[in-house]
Amino acid sequence: MGLTWQPGKAFYLNLLGKYVSKQFLDNTSDEAKSIDAYFVSNLSAGYTFRKTRMGEIDLQLYVNNLLNSAYVANGWAATDSFTDGSTIHWIGYYPQATRNIMARLTISF
Repeated sequence: MGLTWQPGKAFYLNLLGKYVSKQFLDNTSDEAKSIDAYFVSNLSAGYTFRKTRMGEIDLQLYVNNLLNSAYVANGWAATDSFTDGSTIHWIGYYPQATRNIMARLTISF
């Protein structure tokens, strides 16, 4: 879900929120092999400088994970069974980046 505010043709602000519910890492529906639900929000802003000598210049700024949430978006799970009857469950997670900032400059001529 997002909200965009554009007071003029050259400037915009965009706030985007994403909610993802609990996910299972495999098809067993085992709670131990699941990832908690998470919410993350991103903010972007842009300004377009028109009719410059170089043509059109578009400057954009992105703030990802605006609320600095610690979350895991995906992972993996595996199970090894041995002839002695023992079982080992392997679980791995891929944590996502905390708040980060990125800028983009586009020149069109």
